[in-house]
Amino acid sequence: MEPLDAFLDLVDIDQTKKLDENRITQIYQFLLSDEYYMSPNYTLINKLFQLIVLNNRWDAYIALNYFDYLLFEGWDYDALIVRTLLLENNISLASEFCLDTELVKNGYSYFRNSSIWRGRDYYDENIPLALSKWKIYYDDKSQRFHAVE
Repeated sequence: MEPLDAFLDLVDIDQTKKLDENRITQIYQFLLSDEYYMSPNYTLINKLFQLIVLNNRWDAYIALNYFDYLLFEGWDYDALIVRTLLLENNISLASEFCLDTELVKNGYSYFRNSSIWRGRDYYDENIPLALSKWKIYYDDKSQRFHAVE
């Protein structure tokens, strides 16, 4: 049994339904584990991140894993937007982006065709060309995100 299988019942859950604390903690720990990176079930994984937002558990660590997941899976524009938001320390707006984002449409992976979200273009000439250099980290002491030098 794949670790992600424990969450299959949540694929079609009503977004307004609050989950019990144990279930949210289970999802939270799972999303921090990176065990889902190789799974093709993008719909469910995105839903899990959204459920974390909707159940008020979105924090810097989940936001960072969300960014890493988008980057790893090749959603470059999505990753670029989240990266910029996090480097601006706008964790809350990154959670709104997560709620607005669809990684799958009509059964197929959906890739944005630009870095524009809510009327702002998140493209920046200073962003490294190599995706491997896009890494960021969260500093607990300063409570800020920083680009890896």
